Amino acid sequence: MTIVSSPDDVQKIIAKLQYYCNDEKYSLSSAKTTLERGRGHCVESALVAASLMEQLGYLPFLLHFWAIPNANHGVYLFENAGNYFTFGKSRYPSLENKTDLNLSDLIRNYDTAFREIDRELLTVSKVDLRECQFDWRKSKEDIALQFLDFLSKEGVSNKEVWTSICRVP
Repeated sequence: MTIVSSPDDVQKIIAKLQYYCNDEKYSLSSAKTTLERGRGHCVESALVAASLMEQLGYLPFLLHFWAIPNANHGVYLFENAGNYFTFGKSRYPSLENKTDLNLSDLIRNYDTAFREIDRELLTVSKVDLRECQFDWRKSKEDIALQFLDFLSKEGVSNKEVWTSICRVP
């Protein structure tokens, strides 16, 4: 795995990844595989950021979005000095990195970005990757089904759903 010394290093690595998404079939590679390939979609890039930020002592959280029509998006989420930041990749630049915002403003910023691309944000979830029962860091296998199953678990502590605060009048 790549060694980093600051969040800026991580952001630079994510920025260098080529955005790639197979629209015909959802697949998900581990952080290690994504780094080795040098390309990935939003959730793969978020996994890379999470694994690298762990080296710096940050927790592996994703911010996961469900929107309609047909939009599933993920970014890495971290807190520093009471404000929130995200790292990510997207075919839409407005859905990538956000910096130095309180949580409500961060969610509203993403809500606005989804509206700008004609999507309606349904849910926003903070996902704790430490609770995954699969190897999102180094697996050589496609982990898409395991990840989707993990996201769909109801009543477990792996996520906090913030639907109510993403409704902007």
